[in-house]
Amino acid sequence: MTQKTWPDTKGHHWFDKSALNEMPFVEIAYGNLTTPMSGSQHVTAHRDTRLFGRIGAVARYDVSKVIDGKGFIMF
Repeated sequence: MTQKTWPDTKGHHWFDKSALNEMPFVEIAYGNLTTPMSGSQHVTAHRDTRLFGRIGAVARYDVSKVIDGKGFIMF
């Protein structure tokens, strides 16, 4: 049985408009940071955002990429 997930995305927005309203300094640091990712990574990113906050979700994504041997997020 195959687990269903979201389709792959060309750019997951880590900081949407509500985040920029809550934390205006984020726009200076992160701007329109988006990351291409697979559907399962996208689901995980949204789950991590709920559990660990936006910065925590970005950090967890970075760590998972390092563990996979793919390096850090590139701006």
